[in-house]
Amino acid sequence: MQPFGTSLQTSSLPKPQFRALVLCGYGQELFPLIEGAAPTTSSSDEDTPAAQKHSHPHLKAQIKPLLPVAGRRMIDWVLDSVQEAGIFDILVVSPASISPSLNSHLRARKASASVVHSSLPTTKLEWEEVPDHTARKGAVAVLQWVAEKEFIKTDFILLPCDLLLSPNSSTSTLASLVDRHRASDNLLTTLLYERSASNVVEAKKDGPAEVLTIMDSPTSTLLDIRELDDYGEEITLRLSLLNKFPSPTLTTTLLPSQIYIFSSLVLPLLNSSVHHKRLRHMESLRELVGWIARLSWRNGGRDAVVQEEDDAEETAPQTGANTPALRGKAWEGEVEVKKRSREGRGGCMAVVWKTSEGFCGRGNTVPGWVELNRAALKHLPPSQTPTNTPAGVFISPDSFLHPSVYGNMGEKVGIKRCVIGKGCVIGKGSKLTNCVLMESVVLGDNVKLDNCVLSNGVQVRERSGLKDCELGRDVVVDVDSQLKGEQLVVERE
Repeated sequence: MQPFGTSLQTSSLPKPQFRALVLCGYGQELFPLIEGAAPTTSSSDEDTPAAQKHSHPHLKAQIKPLLPVAGRRMIDWVLDSVQEAGIFDILVVSPASISPSLNSHLRARKASASVVHSSLPTTKLEWEEVPDHTARKGAVAVLQWVAEKEFIKTDFILLPCDLLLSPNSSTSTLASLVDRHRASDNLLTTLLYERSASNVVEAKKDGPAEVLTIMDSPTSTLLDIRELDDYGEEITLRLSLLNKFPSPTLTTTLLPSQIYIFSSLVLPLLNSSVHHKRLRHMESLRELVGWIARLSWRNGGRDAVVQEEDDAEETAPQTGANTPALRGKAWEGEVEVKKRSREGRGGCMAVVWKTSEGFCGRGNTVPGWVELNRAALKHLPPSQTPTNTPAGVFISPDSFLHPSVYGNMGEKVGIKRCVIGKGCVIGKGSKLTNCVLMESVVLGDNVKLDNCVLSNGVQVRERSGLKDCELGRDVVVDVDSQLKGEQLVVERE
């Protein structure tokens, strides 16, 4: 079995010809933490007697890029990683409906000098609001809008606002990925990660869709990437692909990190009249990247976007007498067609982040966001328990508490592997394990929480026990309630 591709290796910092483009979305998969991100379900007294309604006027509805991650906003982790990679020209793009609070945060970040990055050059941080009717069409439409407005004119690195890279060593960095793209003169470079690197364990029906990645492992050339369901019951490979890359590796063990480094040659492609019809039906960046990868090996690397061919082959069926193909079952895991390999440079490169290299994951689902919080803890400076902590309190070393929480705890509180945000109150005798509490959460005395996520302003009253629950903003759980596996929200008028 061939290796997927070489790991990230550091060399020099990237040259400043790159611009970073950070895309912020609505967070549809983060319900109930994000309001309006999923169909509204009721937790009124009629439906769930244990849940009640109250209001915190000072707490605003959460938006995805500003979700807290270990005491900081999620987007700040991404912006910091971009600066650490030596890229100091950053554009943040978000839908108009979530932009006001995000833009306010970005203005504050820009105005205040960061202690962490005080030694780095001044960052050019800008933000733009994409119309909601465009944002709802998907990330490809947003990227086309950016290109049409000419906000990007150079090679650029595109990142989501919800990604965290936490390498075990300095040999795996965002800087080294950008450097490899430049050194190889690629049309596109992307980072894929092994599913287990995100520490998220979900049932198949709840987890991300299975993605089939086809690549030439010796050269790390990305040949195609699509959802496995797109293939039906059989997977077919064109003989034209096998002629150029006779030993492709197929795997469903990798997920897109949504980090894409594009050559500026891609920009004319995005708004090309020749490809307008095809691009109009694309929503996800994965679809776009898979298409560019196929163009690349069919048309000769970077020439794929210069020639702007009609790509008639793309619309032809991949089976039948007119299209000789290699057939095989839709395997789970990896398979390979054993032949000799050949090199393909200047096209699309896929770099694989292995689980052994550290944490790589996205906070685009509730379980993923929880793991982001836990992984981020290793980046925080060590702290000592304040002297005002009540007697008998136990806090495990792998927990994080905002400094304001220590004075708001009762005696004999136990906290294990938890992340607890600003302004939370924890009653005496309460026990918390594997939980994330956002801000201004109030727990009564002798409350027990196990593997729960509580959004802003939640109240859990005395002697209640919750296990595997997700509570949206302002939910109140009544006295002596016992809940398991519940997802509760407040119905808002």
